[in-house]
Amino acid sequence: MNLMVDIETLGTDYNGVITQIGACYFDWSGIIGETFLQNIQIQSCLDEGLTTDAGAIKFWLEQTAKNGVPDWLTGALPLKAVINDFCRFNRKAETIWSHGFDQTILQAVGRKCGIRRLMPYRNLRDIRTLVSLSGVNVKKQELVAKKTHNALDDCIYQVEYCVKCYQAIGEKNGRAAKAKEGIQESSNREG
Repeated sequence: MNLMVDIETLGTDYNGVITQIGACYFDWSGIIGETFLQNIQIQSCLDEGLTTDAGAIKFWLEQTAKNGVPDWLTGALPLKAVINDFCRFNRKAETIWSHGFDQTILQAVGRKCGIRRLMPYRNLRDIRTLVSLSGVNVKKQELVAKKTHNALDDCIYQVEYCVKCYQAIGEKNGRAAKAKEGIQESSNREG
């Protein structure tokens, strides 16, 4: 079972403050399964030694001016509680997809919270690699879901374009296999 993960942060370093974790199980037809969305108290992150940076703060101030107050400011829970909940949630995942940046931060924060491996490293997959291998230009795709900077909404958005990329790779492999069969048949006729 695949799991898509996204986070929102107030920092761009491996120990950046995480404000929200979103995740959803999905299959390669694009069907979304069980979901996870929890907001994290900023102070609990700072208490664990996580940091913010000016660029991320500026980004969120600009987002607030355009879109209103971020939803991660309400109903926030302590960092350790959210990390423990997420650890339990992701245990069923055979593969965990996200941006490499998100994986790095989550693993570092998991260790700070006493969880040696928040996500098993053998299960981690980077969506940028999938996009690159597929040759799909995500920015030119017509997608139903939109990037909203809500971690769960962004997971659903990422699933939509990753499914397109996965299908494109399947089509490439199918064409390559047919081409190989054609070469072998031609070689057999000549021999």
